[in-house]
Amino acid sequence: MQVALYFYFYLSILSSFFLNLGVFPVPAFGQTDGFRESFLAEPGSFLRLFELALAHRRAWNLSGALLALDEVLRIAPRCPAALLLRGEILLDLGRYEAAREAFQLGDEAAPEAPDGTYGLIKLNRALLNWERVLALCKRILSNSPDNAFAVLNSAWAHFNLRNYEDAVRLYDHPVCGKSRVMRLGKGWSLLRSGRSMMHVWFSRAF
Repeated sequence: MQVALYFYFYLSILSSFFLNLGVFPVPAFGQTDGFRESFLAEPGSFLRLFELALAHRRAWNLSGALLALDEVLRIAPRCPAALLLRGEILLDLGRYEAAREAFQLGDEAAPEAPDGTYGLIKLNRALLNWERVLALCKRILSNSPDNAFAVLNSAWAHFNLRNYEDAVRLYDHPVCGKSRVMRLGKGWSLLRSGRSMMHVWFSRAF
């Protein structure tokens, strides 16, 4: 026990020394207190492994991120944050079915949070499955009518399905419709629908 404590104390000092020297490329990842603390955590701990996965993803080392997440999920198999991060990385890699499974597991692990549904919307958007995007957005909007992510993606889906009137209605949302992206979306929808005065909306978007 005493030997283990000495080893842990030595590792903590050594890790701090390397961090201060910049041996670990923390700045490249957008250095955070959590990442620093992870190197002082017990080797193999949840915190260290999860922050390491985040760091690998920021550095676009996706295979390294997945390896770290595999260890996180071995410790906590139903951790929503780890499952959703795994889904995002698999989506980055174009592994859509595996991403779908990870997002669904994350959604089941934290049904009160919309993050799993966000991931599934991104997945179906990548697959150009606009009907499914609409269904998922409707699930969010039923509980949160002003959710900007769901409003934007609903409008985008309607636009791609050529439901331009519905797209215009959503892009003109009273709460979310003031951003440049929403104004541009409304202009393009008016243009595609053939309605007049669309040039006014384009001029207001810039």
